[in-house]
Amino acid sequence: MVAEDVVVEGIRCFKDSRGVFYGWICPYCGHAIAGRTPYSIAYSAREHLARHFRFIREVV
Repeated sequence: MVAEDVVVEGIRCFKDSRGVFYGWICPYCGHAIAGRTPYSIAYSAREHLARHFRFIREVV
């Protein structure tokens, strides 16, 4: 069973094969986030990406 991706606020989430959980994988470090709703994934993904961008600003 292949589920379609869901885009919430610019974050593309995927659904697991059972259709129960949503997930997201960071394109920069490979960190995975899972949750029950795409909205919770989008919130967590935005926080995670903000950490990357803060680190980049501090280093550069």
